[in-house]
Amino acid sequence: MKQSILVGLCESHYLSWNFQNIASACGTIEFRRPPAVKSAAEAIHWISFALGYVAHSMQRDWSTVAQTNTFPSMNDLRAAVVSGLQKKNEKPMKKKCLCREGL
Repeated sequence: MKQSILVGLCESHYLSWNFQNIASACGTIEFRRPPAVKSAAEAIHWISFALGYVAHSMQRDWSTVAQTNTFPSMNDLRAAVVSGLQKKNEKPMKKKCLCREGL
């Protein structure tokens, strides 16, 4: 699964999103900038993705996963982004809000 993420999203570590370390011991994702977009809708998509990802990362209790050697799936990433975009006590977002090629 991790290899399919690497092939589909990151041919080089010089790209905007570097997923090459996701399969290694550090399990990191490097975020430099979103890809070029051609419409306001695409810009809103990537802004939402980045904000959701950062918000979830700031809210997450990382002590529960600090010593694990398991890695999240793409579904876990999607759930984290959606979770980060939701306010507390808010109804869950519809899944299609963030469904776009590559996410």
